[in-house]
Order: sequence, then C-alpha cells, then structure tokens
Amino acid sequence: MAPKSAKTAPRRPLPPLRRPARAMRGPWLRVSLGLAWLVLVWERLLRGFWPALAGTGIGLALALSGVTSLLPGWLHLALLIALILALGVAFGLGAWRFSWPTRGQAWRALEKNARQGHRPLTASADVLALGGEDPLSRALWRRHRNRMAAEARALRPSAPTPIMAGLDPHGLRVVPILLLAVALVAGHRDPGARLLAFLSPSVLPAHAPPTATVWLTPPDYTGQPPLRLDTAIEGAATSGQAAEDGAASPLSLPAGTALLALVHGRAEAGLVIAGERQTALTRLDDQTLRAETTVDSQGRLVVRAEGRILVDRPLAVIADAAPVIAFTQPPDTGPRWRLRTRLAASDDYALTAAGLTLRPIRQQPGDPEATMDLALPLAGSDRRSAEIVAFHDLTAHRWAGRAVEITPWATDGAGQRGEGPALRVVLPRRVFSHAVAQAIIAERDRVSDSLATYGEAVTGLDGIARHPDAFGGDPAVFLALRAARAHLAGRGEASDIDRVRALLWAAALRVEEGDASRANARLDALRERIDQALSGPIDQREMDQLLRETRAALQDLMRALAQTMPSAATLPPDMMAEMESTDLDDLLARMQEMNRLGAQDALRDMLANLDQMLQSLQAGAPSAEDMAAMERMGKAADALGRMRRDQNSLLDETFRENQTRSADLAPPPRPGDQGNGLVPPFDGPTIEGGLLSLPWLRQPSIQAPSDPSLPHQIPPSEPGGPGPKVGTRGGGAASPAPPPPQAGEAVADDLARRQKALTGRMEELLAEIAEMTGTLPADLGEAALTMDDAAAALDKGALQDAMTSQRRALELLSSGRQQAMAQMRQAIGSGMPMMMPMPGGGPGRMGADPLGRGGSGSPERVGLPSRPDAQRARDILDELRRRANDPERSRPEKDYLERLIPEY
Repeated sequence: MAPKSAKTAPRRPLPPLRRPARAMRGPWLRVSLGLAWLVLVWERLLRGFWPALAGTGIGLALALSGVTSLLPGWLHLALLIALILALGVAFGLGAWRFSWPTRGQAWRALEKNARQGHRPLTASADVLALGGEDPLSRALWRRHRNRMAAEARALRPSAPTPIMAGLDPHGLRVVPILLLAVALVAGHRDPGARLLAFLSPSVLPAHAPPTATVWLTPPDYTGQPPLRLDTAIEGAATSGQAAEDGAASPLSLPAGTALLALVHGRAEAGLVIAGERQTALTRLDDQTLRAETTVDSQGRLVVRAEGRILVDRPLAVIADAAPVIAFTQPPDTGPRWRLRTRLAASDDYALTAAGLTLRPIRQQPGDPEATMDLALPLAGSDRRSAEIVAFHDLTAHRWAGRAVEITPWATDGAGQRGEGPALRVVLPRRVFSHAVAQAIIAERDRVSDSLATYGEAVTGLDGIARHPDAFGGDPAVFLALRAARAHLAGRGEASDIDRVRALLWAAALRVEEGDASRANARLDALRERIDQALSGPIDQREMDQLLRETRAALQDLMRALAQTMPSAATLPPDMMAEMESTDLDDLLARMQEMNRLGAQDALRDMLANLDQMLQSLQAGAPSAEDMAAMERMGKAADALGRMRRDQNSLLDETFRENQTRSADLAPPPRPGDQGNGLVPPFDGPTIEGGLLSLPWLRQPSIQAPSDPSLPHQIPPSEPGGPGPKVGTRGGGAASPAPPPPQAGEAVADDLARRQKALTGRMEELLAEIAEMTGTLPADLGEAALTMDDAAAALDKGALQDAMTSQRRALELLSSGRQQAMAQMRQAIGSGMPMMMPMPGGGPGRMGADPLGRGGSGSPERVGLPSRPDAQRARDILDELRRRANDPERSRPEKDYLERLIPEY
C-alpha cells in the first residue's frame, strides 16, 4: 500500500510537447497545422455567433427593403432599439463562449485523421526513456520513429464538422438568408441611402421631401410640343448632386419658351433660375409654390427649395433667326399685264406673312401714298419654306407704266421682319386694242388732282358718249361715261378723283372685254379671299360659301370665254381643244369633301392649286389684239398645211413622170421570165395613199396606216378614173402607152413652173410668220431653199434629184410647221397662257387646262389626298365623335377626344 503522502502529492503537469523529429519538420507541417487551426476557429465562431449573424441578416433585410419607411416614427425607433439590443446580447454571448484554439488542439485535430488511432505527431515528440544504451532498443526505437514519421506525412486536415443541424434543428437559419436576398434585389440601386434612412428614424411627423414639376412651353409659332420635367417621376438633382437617367443632359429650347414651375410639399421659399433670369417662388396654397418666367438666354435651369436643388439642367437656347426672302427671278409682266413675281422665302420655324413694298423712283403730284404694300400668298401647311409665284393686277393703279423699286419682306411668329434685296422694275401698263377703250383711258390719264384738267376731260367724255355705236351701244358703258362726266363737271374741287378713275377704268374694260370683265372682277375678289384663307385658320362655313361662289364665278367666266374664243374653224385642230370644266368641278367637289372632314392641310394645298388655276383662267380670256393674232396664226397654219399638200402633189406628179420615162427606156420582158422559179416577178413602185410604195417591201399582213391628220394624202388612182394608172410591170398587167417626147418635156416644164410658184408662196409666208413671231423657224427657211433646189432640178430635167429635194422639203415643212406653231403660241402667250396642270387629267389630256389646252406640269406635284384616304379620315372622325358622346366615359377622356376632333 502506498504511503499517504504519495496520494496527496500534487499531480505533475503533462510534459510540454516536444518538437517532432527533424525528419518530420518542414513547410508541409506548418500548412497542415495552420489549416487545422482555421477549421477549429470557424467551428467555434459558428457555434458562438450564429444567432448574432442571423439577427444581422434580418436587420439588413429590413434596412434595404425600405419597409421601415412605412412605419410610424416611434415604431421604427422601437424596432431599431430592439434590434440593436438583441444583436448586442447575441454578440456578447458569442464572445463569452468563444476561445482561440491552442497549438496542441490543432495537433490533435490533425491527428484525428491518423490510421488505427495512432498519434504520429505526439509520438514523434517522445524520447526513449529506458534502454538507451542497448543497441537493440535503439534500433527498435528508430524503426518506430520512422513508421510514425511516414504516417505523419500522410496526415491532412479535415473539413469543418457540420454542426448547424445540431445547433438549429428547425432550420430557422434559412429565413434571414431569404429575406436578405429579396432586400438586395429591391435596394441594390441606392443601398447607402436606404441604410441611412433605416438608422435615422424620425420621431416627428413624417413629411415627404418637396418635388418639382416644370412645364416648358415653346412659342406657338415653333410648332414644338411642350416639355414636362417631374422630379417625382424622373428623379431630380438633390443636395447639389445630379440625379441619374440623364439629368445632366442639356435642354434645347427655342428662345421665348414659357416656363412654369410648381414645387409640391412643405417648403417655405424657393428660387427658379433660368439662364440669367432669377424668379422667386410664390405661395399658391399650403402645399404648393409657383413661379413663371421666360427662357431667353443660355445657362442652367435650377429649381431650389428648402435648401435642396430639385432640378438642375443645362440650357441650350436656340435664338430665332429672322426670315429670309429674295427674288428667284426678276419681276416681269405676266398674263393680262399682271406683275409676276417669283420668290423664295424661309424661316427656321414658320413664316407668318410675306409681301412686297413698292416705292416709286420719282414721286409725282397726285400720288396718294409714298409706298404701297402687296401681300404674297403663303400656300401649304409647311411654313418653314415657300416657293412663291404671285400675280398682282396693278394696271388700274396710278403707278402703272412707271419705274418703281420693289423690296420683298417676310415676317415670322416672333414678329421679326426680314427684307430681301430690292429690284427696280417698270410696272406693267395694259394695252387696249379697242379704239373707244383707248380713248376712255386717255381721258382717264388726263384726270388729275388739278382743276385745270377737268374741262378737257369733260369735253373728251362728251365726245365719246355722243357715239354709242362705237362701243356697241352698251348702256353700262354709256352710264359710266355720263356719271364720270357729271362728277367732274358738277363737284369741282370736291370731286373724288379715285372714283372717277375707277368708273372710267371699268368702262374701258367693259368695252375691251365685254361680259368677261365682270367675271374677272368676281374672280379677283375670290382670289383675295382665298389668299386670306391661306394666311389664317380656315372656317368651315366661310369655306363652303367661298367654294360655292367660286363655282358660280367659274361658270360665268367659262361662258364668257366660250363666247370670246375664236371658232374651231379659225385655228388648226392641234391649236384648239374642247372646252371642258370637269376637272375644276372635280377639284371643287374634293375641296368641299376635305372641308367637311376638317382636313385643313390638304385643303390648304388645294386652295393654293385653285388660286393658280384662277390666275390662269383670268389670263385665258383673249383680248381683241389676241383675237387678231390668233386669227393670223390660224391663217398661217392653214397656209402651211396647203403648202405641204401642194408640195406632196408635185412630188407625186414628178414621181409619175419619172416612172413613165423609166418605162420607156426599159427593155421588154422576155417570155417565161415570170413564174419560172428562177427570177421572181418584178413589180414597179406604186402610189398608195399618196405615198411611195415598194411592192417587194410590202407584206399581206401589214397595211400602211391612214393618218386622218394628214390632209395632203391623195387616194390611189382607180381603174378607169382620172389620172395616170400606175401599177406593176409584168404579170400580165398592161402598161400605159408611152407618150411622145414632146409631151414629157411639156410636163417637166409645167412641174418646174409650179414648183417655182410654190417656192414664191413659201417665201411670202415666211415673211408673214417672221413678222408675227419675230424669228424665222429654221426648218421652214431650209424648206424654202430645198424647194428652190427642186425647181432648179426640174428646169434641168433631173427628175430624180428633184424628187430627192421635194421629199426633203416635205420633211422640213412638217417639222417647220410645228416650230412655227410653237413660236406663234409663245408670241401670243400673254393672252393665252393656260398651261398649268389640272388634277385628274385623263389620257390624252395630261396637264390640260379647263379649256382643254395642254400644259407642261404634272398633277403629282400637288399632294392631294385620294378618295380612300378621305374615307379613312371620315371613319376616324365618326369614331372619335361616337366615343366623345359615350356617357360611360370619364370627363378627362371626353375632353381629350374633343381636342382631337378638330385635328381631323
């Protein structure tokens, strides 16, 4: 039994771990021990701090989700305090439970993976206690150490032990993970702001931060839509920092844009900065501040309230440039002595008006004004640019025939006026062909503001009125003359000179044009109303009335034109067309339909086209001078036609004479030549339809067309009829008996004489055409020379050369006749211009005017809506009206639909 002192003796502590053998030391051991130590640290942290980690995840989920912003301030604060306390307790318990692992614990954790439960690391630190002097003991110990070292080198640290199943058997650890994942998705854009809001609850009543709404309305004339900035929707610049989503992108605005800013929320004061303008926000109600200003300078658009920058955007202000206008061609005299001007105008947004300012070069006594303004029509819906062609009748003005300076000008919606370079021109003065009209105009010119001219004018008017037969006994002309005479004779200085001049002018027009003068006056008034309609908004009722009056005035003018036009027999067929007004009727009908539909853009284009057509219609009434010129042109055209027919007849006779001489010189045919299969039968040339025909070129299935427009063709000679019988040679056909040589020479002399006479007629006709047109058609001049060559060849008996020249003369007469007609039409074009395209012209009348005359335009140049488009617009309009009258729709929706209806 051991002594008592041995039982009570204190236990000796375990000897410290000794270093392993040298063979077991190295980097691999340090790495393995470090990993084993980290595994122990992870297991102890997880065991001690997993409740704290779960609470932290729940807190982050609450912060990122923004749920606490929906809670009252006191509840938000209580929740935050509870969360902080819970996390403090959890982290405190975790720290109390946690201890850092020792080196020995890491060794033992690493030795757990040893085979057969050995502890090779511990064994490597042991020393031989007994038998150290025995060689056998040392050999056994060395062998044991080597085996332990081999096992130690094979040791690897194990993975952390799954301990959460034991610590959380119900799996509650998944809840904070899911909540945190959802909160990260919701608050990943602004996590910092959300965490700050979660950690700073407001115990006072919550107030939403102020928001700003800014309306930017460009001027109406720009046609640009308003722009709205709403910080509650798009984000704003807050506390000097620009919001995302393009807050720093510049705003391009026209100068003069109206700005309206509203700040919603609790704000006591604020400021709006728009470029160089600063405007203080004023109180609109308890929750709204308001400010209005105009944007007209570069800079920034800033809205401030309660120390916050709600809006901060750079401004790019586009200044409005003045309109530009200039003549594209110098002003000249248009149809019916009207002043024709062609200009081009443009503006960066829209033109509102354009016109001409006339200023006489030299002022004369009696001039009523120093300058005169003429309005120019602006057609079409796009007012940014305009090609203007305008006609102004200034023949009745005192400045007619005088030199003036014309300055074009244009204005835009901002009131800016732009002027183009001025040109000097002599205003057109009407030329009257009727003797009485000339006398009336002479007395009118004599009337001035001076009393000294009154007596002479009264005497002259008495002389004209004493011969009513000279102006056809027209009572309207007679009454106008007597009224003007009485006005001058009875009122003296109180006479209204302008009224007298107007009476005399109307009387002269009545004498010159007849009933067409009244129709032209109505069309002038209609054209002025059309110009007014093009310049402003279109009223449907006024437009219906205007279209009805236009239709009636056009019917009167068409009747007057039909009475004054020369008969169809006066002009050649290609110079006279059928008088129709179906195209105008169709255009007016489509305009009425567009007016009912409210299609103002299409109606403006149609009105511009109608205005041009009315100008041409007024120019279509020929004056007496034009009538005389047209009659001379018709006679010249007939003379050219007869000239060509006579030349063709001479060619036929020359050809027959040449054929007769060839038949006399040809040897007789041998028997059996025809139909022997060796030599085909030879048919001589024949005359068919007045044209040379070669039988070997003819085919039974092809026949020469007969052109009724060529009156100079002559039919072939019939058997037994008058004239020579020219047929085929051979084949049993009898040849005519050869005439004696004296007869052939007599025929050639007669052909030469007739050719010379035809050449003389041609020279006289050329002189007359040159007098009418001022120029000589080149082909007709060459035709006269070629006809002279044919006469010379006939004198020499060279029939073949004569036929060559005659054929060439026929070709030149055809082309020269077309040239002469074109030049004569151009020469009298001032009275008959009617060359504008008509919408709806059918085949054969492309570009024809209401009188049937051809033009050079294209109907496609005016974009008129088709009938399916019009029907579609009508359907849309009916549907809008049906929805606007639906009682189940809300008031804002009805208001929106009613605003849409005028657009259709």
